[in-house]
Amino acid sequence: MMLQKRIERVFTNLREKSAERKSRSPQNEEIYLEKGDKLAMILSALLVIVPVALVVLLIMVGVAALWAL
Repeated sequence: MMLQKRIERVFTNLREKSAERKSRSPQNEEIYLEKGDKLAMILSALLVIVPVALVVLLIMVGVAALWAL
């Protein structure tokens, strides 16, 4: 073909870039936590999850109370 060399060169470059991106992925990096980071993450998760769970629970109780009437 007329453009076969160009096409092969483009695909070769794409393969190299893809391999480079995979080797630089952030999943390979190790995360170092400071002393109170785990506690802070647990508390922040609880501050997000508990109010939402309470609202859902109140809605369920409200629907059950209205159903009983």
